[in-house]
Amino acid sequence: MSIIGGGIGIGIELPGIGGGGIGIGGGINVGIGGTGDNSGSGGSDTSPWVQIYDLDSPKVQDVARFSVDRFNLDYNNTLRYQHVYEGWVQCVDENTKRYRLKLTVLDCLERLLRFEVIVCEVTNGDDKYKLESFVQIH
Repeated sequence: MSIIGGGIGIGIELPGIGGGGIGIGGGINVGIGGTGDNSGSGGSDTSPWVQIYDLDSPKVQDVARFSVDRFNLDYNNTLRYQHVYEGWVQCVDENTKRYRLKLTVLDCLERLLRFEVIVCEVTNGDDKYKLESFVQIH
């Protein structure tokens, strides 16, 4: 689980424009802290992040559950998925999409925690989903 980088990514919050997302340089820059819909596409050919409005769709729920299950498996944890409250999708190419979701989970002490996850979906490979990032937010 890593954040793909390269070049320089800068997030700027502007009033009336949904948040950060100016990228300078090459590569793919993912702005984890911002709420913008085009976080640091930074000179690459990747399309912008597009907000998902139907957060209860089976696809979004599947991606969210996968991210929590994968995190639990990788880190021997017991987080319990609750719901997605914000999300975006990015078309990388004809076979690849990336989902950026903000979701809540319960930990073993029944605390409600918030995370931002990035999951890559590849439709022509052996592994359908790959967890790229799972970061707690406040």
